Amino acid sequence: MAPILTAAGEVLSSSVGFITAAKNLCADPEDTPTWQLIAMNSKKVSEAVRKLLEQITDKAPGQHECQEALELMQKYINMIDQATLGAISTTLQTRAESTLQGFSEQVVNALVGVEDALGALIAAAKTDPTKLGHQVTLVSSHAKPLVD
Repeated sequence: MAPILTAAGEVLSSSVGFITAAKNLCADPEDTPTWQLIAMNSKKVSEAVRKLLEQITDKAPGQHECQEALELMQKYINMIDQATLGAISTTLQTRAESTLQGFSEQVVNALVGVEDALGALIAAAKTDPTKLGHQVTLVSSHAKPLVD
């Protein structure tokens, strides 16, 4: 929270400088140094607003967990792609620990878990963003059996 407050303070202080320069410019519109000061303060305000937006985005609830889930899901997609290529080229090794029915049940159970977790994720996004990180992690954990 401190970086966001610091960035907000920079927006305010640079805005004060801009407004002060604008006030001086009203008194003497031909003053070249004041026009330069306006330009400099305008740039400071823009940079401060950009920093504030970056801080808000970086510190958003669940940001870290969402990034981790995206990376994990990409890993799962790659695993499925490799299995698909193995199946096409008939190099996919069979697994003896279960039957087709057992694997099918595992997939169905995983999808039901993902569906339930997605419902909770949607609810958190609408009502309580502080729970987003946990809900995203839950969705990605339910997807793991799909690639096992």
